[in-house]
Order: sequence, then structure tokens, then C-alpha cells
Amino acid sequence: MGWLCSGLLFPVSCLVLLQVASSGSMKVLQEPTCVSDYMSISTCEWKMGGPTNCSAELRLLYQLVFQSSETHTCVPENNGGVGCVCHLLMDDVVSMDNYTLDLWAGQQLLWKGSFKPSEHVKPRAPGNLTVHTNVSDTVLLTWSNPYPPDNYLYNDLTYAVNIWSENDPAYSRIHNVTYLKPTLRIPASTLKSGISYRARVRAWAQHYNTTWSEWSPSTKWYNSYREPFEQ
Repeated sequence: MGWLCSGLLFPVSCLVLLQVASSGSMKVLQEPTCVSDYMSISTCEWKMGGPTNCSAELRLLYQLVFQSSETHTCVPENNGGVGCVCHLLMDDVVSMDNYTLDLWAGQQLLWKGSFKPSEHVKPRAPGNLTVHTNVSDTVLLTWSNPYPPDNYLYNDLTYAVNIWSENDPAYSRIHNVTYLKPTLRIPASTLKSGISYRARVRAWAQHYNTTWSEWSPSTKWYNSYREPFEQ
């Protein structure tokens, strides 16, 4: 069963799936993999061996490995084809947190594993991406940090800004923002005048070895910059 673990980006654990004796029993095809936003939500996804009504037939139980901790239940949703997805609510996540996970189909235990949020972080996407075009021949892009100042990731995020042209499909650039301030300045003269551009931004946290966040919603602007007559 080792092939189930290899090639997955965020394995929860590489435990052998529990098999059941009765023929025709529900089985997990690809074991759950989870990521955490390191604030309040962890998302687990997996694939079943056949068509499944995830919300009606399955439950994912999770419990913090801590004395007297409460067992919580997550009701999964269908995620295309034979896929299921579950959003686990986790308050005040810290680096030492470790959870046990049990996937049930009625009274049948399909899979048992564990998940440490700090080792599988996927940051939240930045928000409020805005383009300012009246800043001394500069295109200024600003966005909001998706975390509050008291969160561990607040001062650890770096960003990638993707800018592309709606008129020229071949034009697409990635600008890496490795400083803490969520801004990017681009000389308007480096962009073609008289056409529209779009931009989007995503986040990454180096010290937590995270994956990239999802892209933010894109924003559009028209580049009306004109070279001075003398040039």
C-alpha cells in the first residue's frame, strides 16, 4: 500500500489502510491528506473506492492529543467524482498540536491516522488587492496580510505577484516580494501603454516550509501611461 503515500504533497501519515472482511464494503482509495491555515481551519481531502455520498455516509472524527481533549466531528462534502473534503475547526493552533483522525462509515472504521498542523501549513490567500495608478509614473499594488498581528505567520509571509496582459496572452510576469510590507511598485513605463492588465497575489511562509496559498482574486487596471514628449 506504500504507493498511496508517495507522490502526495501533504501526507497526514503513511499508515496502512484498514481493510474490512465483508465483500462490497466501503473502502478508501487514497488516504486523507490535510493542510492547515495555521489559524482556525484545517482541510482534509481523500478519495473513495467508488461513488459515495460523503455527507450522508461518512464522518471524520478528530481529537487533539491532550489530556481530556474533546472529540470533534466533521461532516465531509463531495469534491468531484469519488473525492471527499472536510473542513476541521481548530482554535489557537500552536506548533506542538497533534491530532488523531478517524474516518468512519457508520460503524465501520475506514482509516485511522494523525495530523500535525504546524508541519502541513498552507497560508490563507491575501486579500484586498488594489492597484493605484496615479503615483508619480508608478503602478502601486497593495494588499492585506491575511493574518492578524498576533498570529505566528503575520511577520513570516512573503509574496508572489502575478501580472499579465489581457491583450497579449504571451505576457505574464511573477514578481517576488520578499520584504514584509505587502506592496509592490512597478514603473509604469515598463508596461505597454493603452492596454489592460490584471494582477493577483499569493503568500508563502519560509520558516514553516509552507506550500503557496491560493491566488487572491485578480484585479484589473488600464495602463494609460505616456512617455514624456522629450523622449
